[in-house]
Amino acid sequence: MRFVLVFCLIFILGLVGFSDTYVIVIDTSLSMVRKLPDGRRIYDVALMSLSNSVFSLKSGDVVYIVDFNENVYIRPPIRVEGEHTKEVIYKIMTGTQPYGKWTFTYRMLEEIATLIKVSNIPPDRSKVIIISDGIDDPPIKTKKYSVQLEKLSTLFDKNQLIYYISLEKLISSKTVSPKSELAKQLRETEQIRVIEVSDTNQVSYAVETAFTGGDNILDIVLYISVTTILVVLIGFIVFSNFVIPSVASKKSGITNLICSSAKVKKTIPIKGHKISISGSKGKFVLPGWTYPGEMTIKATMKGYMILFSTTSGLLISIPDKSILSRGMSFDVGNYHFEVS
Repeated sequence: MRFVLVFCLIFILGLVGFSDTYVIVIDTSLSMVRKLPDGRRIYDVALMSLSNSVFSLKSGDVVYIVDFNENVYIRPPIRVEGEHTKEVIYKIMTGTQPYGKWTFTYRMLEEIATLIKVSNIPPDRSKVIIISDGIDDPPIKTKKYSVQLEKLSTLFDKNQLIYYISLEKLISSKTVSPKSELAKQLRETEQIRVIEVSDTNQVSYAVETAFTGGDNILDIVLYISVTTILVVLIGFIVFSNFVIPSVASKKSGITNLICSSAKVKKTIPIKGHKISISGSKGKFVLPGWTYPGEMTIKATMKGYMILFSTTSGLLISIPDKSILSRGMSFDVGNYHFEVS
């Protein structure tokens, strides 16, 4: 039981250690309703691509869903606890449609940075994934805004991963729209990785890259270490509680230990990894037993072995660490034992 508890503890710690936080940000400005040659809106392509990665999230991950236009709407965090949670996340995303007139990217990034700091989201175990049509046209363009946009890196921790997936080239494969040089400006920010797609088939791959990218060698080493410990621990539990008792049973060829005194007769089944017998405590108690210690029958690769916690000055007619066999009998204190 002790080893099982250790196993569970390590397993739980492993799950907690590998939990990540995802801040999924979706552009809901009116420009996202523009249609592709196949008739689909840019927004629909974005949602479909996000859904594939959402359903690949693991238990314990935390998801924030954010939509932005000239305003920013951050929903409460959702912890993934199963497929039903992923369904909820997807329904929330699909329940929001493009409704804003403008796209105020800097304001969104500023509020995401505040969210990360206020919520104590660890930068090395979180990713911000932004999917937009690449256009940036805030309601009021000022010199102050432009200067701030150039200093995005000061908003975030240097270890924070931010993926900006631009869908602008799905509409036009030509140069960037005069309305937006956002991709160029974002590329100059250390924490932001810009992914531009020019084909709808590339969108899902870009989103998947954002969800799975950024794994470092420490994560890999930790994963291998925890996995190795779990495998070794499981192997030890199986070997100790199943393999050794099976071998011991075949070697000794015994099933029961009959214990008798002047007033008591009791049969104790010999099975499992270890059997502890005493006169006062434990699963197997012999009433009135004059032996003050604990007698243990332990499974070994040689057979079932008898062990005494003390042998000094006591009536014990069998040597300590003897291998039991069928038909054997011995005395310990005022009790007589027969092996069958």
